Amino acid sequence: MLREMLATGICRLPFRLRYKLFRETARSFGICSVIAPGPLGPLEGHLDDWTIFRRYVANAGDWSGIVPAFADRFFQRLGAGGYIDVGANIGQTFIPVITRNSVAGFAIEAAPFNAAALRANCARSIPADRSYRIIEAAVYERPGRINLVLDPYNQGNNHIAYGEAGVAVAAVTLDAAIPHPPEPLLIKADIQGAEPYIFTGGAETVGRCQAMVIEFSPLLSQDMGIDVDAFIDEAAGIFPTAVNSWDFEGSGIFAPEQATRDCLQRIQRQATAVAECHRDYYEDVILLKPGTWATLTGRA
Repeated sequence: MLREMLATGICRLPFRLRYKLFRETARSFGICSVIAPGPLGPLEGHLDDWTIFRRYVANAGDWSGIVPAFADRFFQRLGAGGYIDVGANIGQTFIPVITRNSVAGFAIEAAPFNAAALRANCARSIPADRSYRIIEAAVYERPGRINLVLDPYNQGNNHIAYGEAGVAVAAVTLDAAIPHPPEPLLIKADIQGAEPYIFTGGAETVGRCQAMVIEFSPLLSQDMGIDVDAFIDEAAGIFPTAVNSWDFEGSGIFAPEQATRDCLQRIQRQATAVAECHRDYYEDVILLKPGTWATLTGRA
Protein backbone atom coordinates (compact mmCIF):
# COMPACT_ATOMS: atom_id res chain seq x y z
CA MET A 1 0.00 0.00 0.00
CA LEU A 2 2.75 2.45 0.94
CA ARG A 3 4.57 1.75 -2.33
CA GLU A 4 1.45 2.49 -4.39
CA MET A 5 0.78 5.68 -2.44
CA LEU A 6 4.35 6.85 -2.96
CA ALA A 7 4.21 6.10 -6.69
CA THR A 8 0.90 7.94 -7.04
CA GLY A 9 2.22 10.94 -5.14
CA ILE A 10 5.34 11.15 -7.30
CA CYS A 11 3.30 10.92 -10.52
CA ARG A 12 1.17 13.85 -9.37
CA LEU A 13 4.16 16.13 -8.90
CA PRO A 14 4.89 18.73 -11.61
CA PHE A 15 7.35 17.39 -14.17
CA ARG A 16 10.14 19.73 -13.07
CA LEU A 17 10.00 18.40 -9.51
CA ARG A 18 9.69 14.78 -10.66
CA TYR A 19 12.73 15.20 -12.90
CA LYS A 20 14.75 16.80 -10.09
CA LEU A 21 13.78 14.00 -7.71
CA PHE A 22 14.72 11.42 -10.34
CA ARG A 23 18.02 13.14 -11.07
CA GLU A 24 19.07 13.48 -7.44
CA THR A 25 18.11 9.88 -6.69
CA ALA A 26 20.10 8.64 -9.69
CA ARG A 27 23.11 10.77 -8.72
CA SER A 28 23.04 9.28 -5.23
CA PHE A 29 23.74 5.93 -6.92
CA GLY A 30 26.48 7.38 -9.11
CA ILE A 31 24.31 7.41 -12.24
CA CYS A 32 24.85 10.41 -14.54
CA SER A 33 23.19 9.29 -17.79
CA VAL A 34 20.07 7.40 -18.76
CA ILE A 35 18.27 6.22 -21.87
CA ALA A 36 14.84 7.74 -22.31
CA PRO A 37 12.06 7.05 -24.85
CA GLY A 38 10.88 9.88 -27.07
CA PRO A 39 10.14 11.05 -30.63
CA LEU A 40 13.43 9.62 -31.95
CA GLY A 41 13.20 6.38 -30.01
CA PRO A 42 15.50 5.56 -27.08
CA LEU A 43 17.99 8.40 -26.60
CA GLU A 44 20.85 8.53 -24.12
CA GLY A 45 21.55 11.83 -22.41
CA HIS A 46 23.04 13.42 -19.32
CA LEU A 47 20.84 13.84 -16.26
CA ASP A 48 22.37 17.22 -15.52
CA ASP A 49 21.20 18.55 -18.88
CA TRP A 50 18.23 20.65 -17.82
CA THR A 51 17.58 21.96 -21.30
CA ILE A 52 17.92 19.58 -24.25
CA PHE A 53 17.69 16.16 -22.61
CA ARG A 54 15.14 17.13 -19.97
CA ARG A 55 12.87 18.36 -22.75
CA TYR A 56 13.29 15.02 -24.50
CA VAL A 57 12.45 13.11 -21.32
CA ALA A 58 9.34 15.26 -20.97
CA ASN A 59 8.38 14.24 -24.52
CA ALA A 60 8.04 17.96 -25.26
CA GLY A 61 9.94 17.75 -28.54
CA ASP A 62 13.24 16.43 -29.79
CA TRP A 63 14.96 19.86 -29.89
CA SER A 64 15.83 19.34 -33.52
CA GLY A 65 13.51 22.13 -34.60
CA ILE A 66 12.84 22.50 -38.28
CA VAL A 67 16.18 21.18 -39.54
CA PRO A 68 15.11 17.56 -40.29
CA ALA A 69 12.06 18.75 -42.22
CA PHE A 70 14.23 21.22 -44.13
CA ALA A 71 16.76 18.48 -44.86
CA ASP A 72 13.98 16.21 -46.16
CA ARG A 73 12.88 18.91 -48.59
CA PHE A 74 16.50 19.71 -49.53
CA PHE A 75 17.41 16.15 -50.51
CA GLN A 76 14.04 15.40 -52.13
CA ARG A 77 14.35 18.43 -54.41
CA LEU A 78 18.12 18.47 -55.03
CA GLY A 79 18.90 14.76 -54.81
CA ALA A 80 20.89 12.61 -52.38
CA GLY A 81 24.24 13.99 -51.33
CA GLY A 82 25.88 14.83 -48.04
CA TYR A 83 24.83 16.21 -44.66
CA ILE A 84 27.29 17.70 -42.17
CA ASP A 85 26.09 18.37 -38.62
CA VAL A 86 28.57 20.59 -36.76
CA GLY A 87 27.66 20.53 -33.09
CA ALA A 88 25.65 17.32 -33.33
CA ASN A 89 25.19 17.03 -29.55
CA ILE A 90 23.59 13.64 -28.82
CA GLY A 91 22.01 13.24 -32.24
CA GLN A 92 18.63 14.96 -32.00
CA THR A 93 19.01 16.45 -35.48
CA PHE A 94 21.52 14.08 -37.05
CA ILE A 95 19.56 10.88 -36.39
CA PRO A 96 16.29 11.87 -38.12
CA VAL A 97 18.12 13.40 -41.10
CA ILE A 98 20.23 10.30 -41.73
CA THR A 99 17.42 7.87 -40.94
CA ARG A 100 14.97 9.49 -43.38
CA ASN A 101 17.41 10.26 -46.20
CA SER A 102 19.88 8.03 -48.07
CA VAL A 103 22.77 10.47 -47.80
CA ALA A 104 26.33 10.42 -46.50
CA GLY A 105 26.27 11.81 -42.96
CA PHE A 106 29.03 13.46 -40.96
CA ALA A 107 28.45 14.38 -37.32
CA ILE A 108 30.97 16.56 -35.48
CA GLU A 109 30.79 16.87 -31.70
CA ALA A 110 33.54 18.10 -29.36
CA ALA A 111 32.18 17.41 -25.84
CA PRO A 112 33.38 13.98 -24.68
CA PHE A 113 30.13 12.88 -23.03
CA ASN A 114 27.99 14.09 -25.93
CA ALA A 115 30.23 12.36 -28.48
CA ALA A 116 29.98 9.06 -26.62
CA ALA A 117 26.19 9.36 -26.32
CA LEU A 118 26.00 10.36 -30.00
CA ARG A 119 27.81 7.18 -31.04
CA ALA A 120 25.52 5.02 -28.90
CA ASN A 121 22.35 6.78 -30.05
CA CYS A 122 23.30 6.54 -33.73
CA ALA A 123 24.20 2.85 -33.40
CA ARG A 124 20.87 2.25 -31.69
CA SER A 125 18.61 4.25 -34.01
CA ILE A 126 20.11 4.65 -37.49
CA PRO A 127 19.44 1.78 -39.93
CA ALA A 128 22.44 -0.38 -40.79
CA ASP A 129 22.26 0.49 -44.49
CA ARG A 130 22.91 4.19 -43.83
CA SER A 131 26.36 5.70 -44.27
CA TYR A 132 27.67 8.06 -41.58
CA ARG A 133 30.79 9.03 -39.66
CA ILE A 134 31.19 10.64 -36.24
CA ILE A 135 34.11 13.00 -35.59
CA GLU A 136 34.93 13.87 -31.97
CA ALA A 137 36.52 17.29 -32.26
CA ALA A 138 35.84 21.02 -32.24
CA VAL A 139 35.74 22.82 -35.58
CA TYR A 140 38.30 25.59 -35.44
CA GLU A 141 40.40 27.79 -37.71
CA ARG A 142 43.44 25.51 -37.37
CA PRO A 143 44.14 21.96 -36.15
CA GLY A 144 45.51 21.18 -32.69
CA ARG A 145 44.01 21.26 -29.19
CA ILE A 146 41.57 23.77 -27.76
CA ASN A 147 39.77 24.25 -24.45
CA LEU A 148 36.05 23.58 -24.33
CA VAL A 149 33.84 24.95 -21.54
CA LEU A 150 31.22 22.39 -20.47
CA ASP A 151 27.92 23.86 -19.29
CA PRO A 152 26.73 21.81 -16.29
CA TYR A 153 23.06 22.51 -16.98
CA ASN A 154 22.83 22.62 -20.78
CA GLN A 155 24.87 20.19 -22.86
CA GLY A 156 23.91 22.22 -25.93
CA ASN A 157 25.68 25.29 -24.52
CA ASN A 158 29.20 23.87 -24.38
CA HIS A 159 31.52 26.34 -26.09
CA ILE A 160 35.09 27.13 -27.01
CA ALA A 161 36.78 28.83 -24.05
CA TYR A 162 37.56 32.52 -24.30
CA GLY A 163 39.49 33.46 -21.17
CA GLU A 164 37.91 30.60 -19.22
CA ALA A 165 39.11 27.26 -17.91
CA GLY A 166 37.96 24.29 -19.92
CA VAL A 167 38.54 20.72 -21.00
CA ALA A 168 41.19 20.17 -23.69
CA VAL A 169 39.72 18.61 -26.85
CA ALA A 170 40.94 17.99 -30.37
CA ALA A 171 40.47 20.82 -32.87
CA VAL A 172 40.12 20.31 -36.63
CA THR A 173 39.40 22.40 -39.68
CA LEU A 174 36.29 21.44 -41.59
CA ASP A 175 38.22 20.86 -44.83
CA ALA A 176 40.66 18.47 -43.14
CA ALA A 177 37.95 16.62 -41.21
CA ILE A 178 35.69 16.01 -44.22
CA PRO A 179 37.61 16.31 -47.50
CA HIS A 180 35.51 16.33 -50.67
CA PRO A 181 32.04 15.60 -49.24
CA PRO A 182 29.37 14.56 -51.75
CA GLU A 183 27.00 17.07 -53.30
CA PRO A 184 24.40 18.43 -53.01
CA LEU A 185 25.67 19.35 -49.58
CA LEU A 186 23.73 20.67 -46.60
CA ILE A 187 25.53 21.90 -43.49
CA LYS A 188 23.93 22.58 -40.11
CA ALA A 189 26.05 24.44 -37.55
CA ASP A 190 25.19 25.14 -33.92
CA ILE A 191 28.42 25.71 -31.97
CA GLN A 192 27.67 28.67 -29.71
CA GLY A 193 29.30 31.52 -31.60
CA ALA A 194 32.11 29.53 -33.24
CA GLU A 195 30.24 29.16 -36.54
CA PRO A 196 32.60 31.57 -38.38
CA TYR A 197 35.44 29.07 -37.86
CA ILE A 198 33.62 26.77 -40.27
CA PHE A 199 34.35 29.31 -43.00
CA THR A 200 37.90 30.06 -41.83
CA GLY A 201 39.05 26.45 -42.01
CA GLY A 202 36.48 25.11 -44.43
CA ALA A 203 36.58 27.25 -47.56
CA GLU A 204 36.52 24.28 -49.93
CA THR A 205 33.73 22.46 -48.08
CA VAL A 206 31.62 25.59 -47.71
CA GLY A 207 32.15 26.26 -51.41
CA ARG A 208 30.53 22.90 -52.21
CA CYS A 209 27.53 23.61 -49.97
CA GLN A 210 24.18 24.65 -51.46
CA ALA A 211 22.64 25.67 -48.14
CA MET A 212 23.80 26.11 -44.57
CA VAL A 213 21.61 26.33 -41.48
CA ILE A 214 23.45 28.25 -38.76
CA GLU A 215 22.78 29.64 -35.34
CA PHE A 216 24.10 33.19 -35.64
CA SER A 217 25.24 34.55 -32.25
CA PRO A 218 27.16 37.73 -33.08
CA LEU A 219 28.13 38.71 -29.54
CA LEU A 220 29.34 35.23 -28.61
CA SER A 221 31.45 35.25 -31.78
CA GLN A 222 32.77 38.67 -30.84
CA ASP A 223 33.71 37.40 -27.38
CA MET A 224 35.88 34.74 -29.07
CA GLY A 225 37.81 37.47 -30.83
CA ILE A 226 36.10 36.87 -34.17
CA ASP A 227 35.68 39.85 -36.50
CA VAL A 228 31.91 39.61 -36.97
CA ASP A 229 31.77 42.27 -39.68
CA ALA A 230 34.38 40.36 -41.70
CA PHE A 231 32.37 37.16 -41.22
CA ILE A 232 29.22 38.84 -42.50
CA ASP A 233 31.14 40.00 -45.58
CA GLU A 234 32.48 36.49 -46.18
CA ALA A 235 29.13 34.77 -45.68
CA ALA A 236 27.36 37.24 -47.97
CA GLY A 237 30.00 36.70 -50.65
CA ILE A 238 29.43 32.93 -50.69
CA PHE A 239 25.70 32.82 -49.92
CA PRO A 240 24.06 35.91 -51.45
CA THR A 241 20.64 35.34 -49.90
CA ALA A 242 19.27 34.14 -46.59
CA VAL A 243 16.02 33.20 -44.88
CA ASN A 244 15.45 33.22 -41.14
CA SER A 245 11.77 32.36 -40.87
CA TRP A 246 10.42 29.23 -42.48
CA ASP A 247 7.99 26.35 -42.03
CA PHE A 248 8.40 23.04 -43.83
CA GLU A 249 6.08 21.02 -41.60
CA GLY A 250 3.08 23.19 -40.80
CA SER A 251 1.46 25.92 -42.82
CA GLY A 252 3.82 25.70 -45.76
CA ILE A 253 4.31 29.47 -45.57
CA PHE A 254 7.82 30.45 -46.50
CA ALA A 255 9.52 33.74 -45.81
CA PRO A 256 10.93 35.65 -48.76
CA GLU A 257 14.63 35.59 -49.43
CA GLN A 258 16.60 38.63 -48.37
CA ALA A 259 20.16 39.76 -48.89
CA THR A 260 22.41 37.85 -46.51
CA ARG A 261 24.24 40.99 -45.49
CA ASP A 262 20.97 42.73 -44.53
CA CYS A 263 19.75 39.67 -42.63
CA LEU A 264 22.91 39.16 -40.57
CA GLN A 265 23.39 42.87 -39.88
CA ARG A 266 19.82 43.11 -38.57
CA ILE A 267 20.52 40.23 -36.17
CA GLN A 268 23.77 41.92 -35.17
CA ARG A 269 21.92 45.14 -34.34
CA GLN A 270 19.27 43.25 -32.37
CA ALA A 271 21.92 41.38 -30.38
CA THR A 272 23.65 44.65 -29.54
CA ALA A 273 20.36 46.19 -28.40
CA VAL A 274 19.70 43.39 -25.89
CA ALA A 275 23.33 42.74 -24.93
CA GLU A 276 22.96 43.65 -21.26
CA CYS A 277 20.36 40.96 -20.56
CA HIS A 278 20.86 38.49 -23.45
CA ARG A 279 24.48 38.40 -24.54
CA ASP A 280 23.85 34.98 -26.04
CA TYR A 281 21.11 36.32 -28.34
CA TYR A 282 20.93 34.36 -31.58
CA GLU A 283 18.69 33.63 -34.53
CA ASP A 284 18.61 30.63 -36.85
CA VAL A 285 19.40 31.48 -40.45
CA ILE A 286 19.49 29.51 -43.70
CA LEU A 287 22.28 30.76 -45.95
CA LEU A 288 21.58 30.05 -49.62
CA LYS A 289 23.40 29.71 -52.90
CA PRO A 290 21.64 31.30 -55.91
CA GLY A 291 18.52 29.42 -57.02
CA THR A 292 18.43 27.04 -54.04
CA TRP A 293 15.43 28.61 -52.28
CA ALA A 294 13.41 28.70 -55.48
CA THR A 295 14.08 24.98 -55.98
CA LEU A 296 13.13 24.11 -52.41
CA THR A 297 9.93 26.14 -52.30
CA GLY A 298 8.81 25.69 -55.90
CA ARG A 299 8.95 29.42 -56.46
CA ALA A 300 10.31 30.53 -59.80
